[in-house]
Amino acid sequence: MLELALAVGFACTYIGLVSSIVLEGIEAGALASAANAATFSGLMHFIRLFGGEIGSVAMTRFIDLREQFHSNLLGLHVDAGGWLTVQRLQALSAGLFSGSDGSQEAQQRAGEILSQQVRGQAYTLAIGDAFLLIAWTVVGYLLLMLFLKANKISYKLLRSMQ
Repeated sequence: MLELALAVGFACTYIGLVSSIVLEGIEAGALASAANAATFSGLMHFIRLFGGEIGSVAMTRFIDLREQFHSNLLGLHVDAGGWLTVQRLQALSAGLFSGSDGSQEAQQRAGEILSQQVRGQAYTLAIGDAFLLIAWTVVGYLLLMLFLKANKISYKLLRSMQ
């Protein structure tokens, strides 16, 4: 069901984007000559690629910062002498003892695994924060769309011109 909703959403988005670009090209006079059409097409592709790169870099940086934040917060609750930490390390080292050379190595490996588990949980929380950022960004852009003016040229106007 989720795949169907995504497919319909992507199709509607793509059709809306392409039709908007075509109407903008007609209004800007990009279809008057091949050079204008190539320039307009190049501009649209530049905006598409540059926007994707900016979004990718911004999201990567956001996830990195939030992972550090959550890792620090989770690290505050992993006390070296705390009973939960000791119990977790004992359970991990008991499971790793058979594949280790001794109890010292098993405890060291258990500490590394616990550290990786904390980092994995921090990344999970950071990804959740990223989805919240995306959702609020979408809400913000939908609110900004309320202030858009109607385009001078529409498909209804193009049909009446024929």
